[in-house]
Amino acid sequence: MKRLSASVMAMGLAMVAVPAFATTYVPAEMKCPVGGKKFSYQAMASNSSWGARPDGKRYSPTPVGPIPECPDNHLVVYREFTKDEVVRLKGLIESADYKAMTGVEMPYYRAAWLEKALSGANQNHAWMLLTASWEAEDGSGQKARYQAEFAVAAAALPPQPEDEAWRMLAVRVANARRELGDFAGATAALEALPLAKLAQGLPATEAEAERLGDRSKLDIWYFLDFVRRLQVVIARQDRSADPIDMIGARIAAQKCFFEAEALSEADKSLCQDAEIQAEIADNLEYWTEAKAERGAQ
Repeated sequence: MKRLSASVMAMGLAMVAVPAFATTYVPAEMKCPVGGKKFSYQAMASNSSWGARPDGKRYSPTPVGPIPECPDNHLVVYREFTKDEVVRLKGLIESADYKAMTGVEMPYYRAAWLEKALSGANQNHAWMLLTASWEAEDGSGQKARYQAEFAVAAAALPPQPEDEAWRMLAVRVANARRELGDFAGATAALEALPLAKLAQGLPATEAEAERLGDRSKLDIWYFLDFVRRLQVVIARQDRSADPIDMIGARIAAQKCFFEAEALSEADKSLCQDAEIQAEIADNLEYWTEAKAERGAQ
């Protein structure tokens, strides 16, 4: 399992696990766009992350930053709104549909609903649906519903093969369909990408790609490498949110060590990767103590 460069970190596809555990907040005030009531909230000042799952959700103390929410009318203030949008928002948040979602649906799902109502189906709407799936509990019906809605919304957008953001959505669609068990749909989503065109002129190995000294080409190389690895996971019909061979070596090592009893035989085999085993060896004493303490609780 390879360690990935800063190029991949910027893309958000997968990252080397470098643990750091801190999210800091600062008190802030906001005037609600609808109604004008002032309220206080905790604004995120900094956050740490040390890897990401194939769906893009980061390993972090706060994987999804909180959205300020007006306390009186429950408007989620996910961005700045124009004067015309503020007028339209009043009716939207007073609607029966929005009120029914309050306290039930995740903040980013409500934000996605508002975004679609204000601006129509677009990439922002799709990304917010994906983010809502990160907020939902793994294995829940709510997460599956969000993933399915995201996959449909993103796949319905006009194809833009030259647009990096569109290509990123396409791989997230493929991953969502994989997690939902639609492996044929996942494969089709990847096949819609211009993979052969992107690969033209690129070297075969990571080391050769790094020697090119071209950040854009290096990013494409890592993108294609991510696609290749996702194809492997799809082919073995793995529906897990965090496949062993698609997360950073340290996170994978922790999963292999702390969740060993619950892993499938296929995952146990993947855990024998040399880099994962080296991570386990490096942390064996500390992790053994931590595992014993967990068992004693």
